[in-house]
Amino acid sequence: MARIYRFFFLISFLLVSMALSSSAQSAVAAAKEQLWFQAPAPIWDMALPIGNGRLGAMVFGGANLDANNGDLQDSSRNAPLMDGSHTRAADEHLQLNESSLWQGGRVDRLNPKAAESFPEIRRLMLESKGENGAKISAAEKLAESGLIAPEKKMPGYSTLGDLYLRSPQNAPVTDYRRQLDLATGVVSASYLQDGVRYTREVFASVPDEVIVLRITADHPHAISFRASMDRPEDFTVRANQNTLILRESKAHIGQIHFAGQARLLPTGGTLRTDGSELVLSDADSVTILIAAATDFRGGSFAGGDPEVQCERTLQAAAKRSVDSLLAAQLALYQPLYQRLTLHLGTVDTAAEALPVDERVR
Repeated sequence: MARIYRFFFLISFLLVSMALSSSAQSAVAAAKEQLWFQAPAPIWDMALPIGNGRLGAMVFGGANLDANNGDLQDSSRNAPLMDGSHTRAADEHLQLNESSLWQGGRVDRLNPKAAESFPEIRRLMLESKGENGAKISAAEKLAESGLIAPEKKMPGYSTLGDLYLRSPQNAPVTDYRRQLDLATGVVSASYLQDGVRYTREVFASVPDEVIVLRITADHPHAISFRASMDRPEDFTVRANQNTLILRESKAHIGQIHFAGQARLLPTGGTLRTDGSELVLSDADSVTILIAAATDFRGGSFAGGDPEVQCERTLQAAAKRSVDSLLAAQLALYQPLYQRLTLHLGTVDTAAEALPVDERVR
């Protein structure tokens, strides 16, 4: 599992580390800058990444009926998922990461013997010329015990967790499209269900330090779902009015503490808690703001309670409209993205009209 999230870290935080979204921008973006598919992602490898350099998400554009959303390294276990029959397009799944969330605790890797060992190591190295290598061996042995960090094993990177949105509707989904628009950094999914056009858009904001998920429909009172959060292990979840709060478990002792929060801001409809979940019914639209933090003192925050950090971030972001959040992110992203254009010859328009998976085949 650690390999999965290290790979995600590279893709999400480096490839699209300043991602953004805008309906208007997506509409005018050239087709050649869109990576698009006609079905949701059944496994992690097929999801689409967003990130802001610290927060990241793999956006599935749907969710499996069970919790198994592994990767190709677990191909035998995931074989039943690959045809998409277990994946519901009306649901949504975001696998979330925070860059400073590592397994284990903060470890002092400075060797206390280094200052006294270094002169002796240097002496042995300088005196080794012309002899049979005994002093080189002695220098290496002393460096191993007196210079190199006593704690040599690096901890693995750890996922923050997962956000699931489960729709109560079971009507067939048609005209489905999910895409990553490289020109804007937005991941979106759009589909028809029971005569209603639904659109989900996800982007990560650098200036406001949140991931934003916006859900709209072209009919009023059409949006209903059950929202939950979890992670593979070591967690607790509680629902507080309009916010899901993901924390470490009580057994999490002597390790980095973390918090992930998802705040639902609906227009119309009703929102209620049901145990550790939030239930939204008959809304016109909804914006979900996601924040995350750790108490890792070498990271983006100077220690402290991660939950307090998340609350502060969400309160500030919630005061602004989605359009305002997008505009601030766009001002940062566009000057960077537009610095370079790469052309690779004549465009095959027939191939360009196909979704990515079909083009690969």
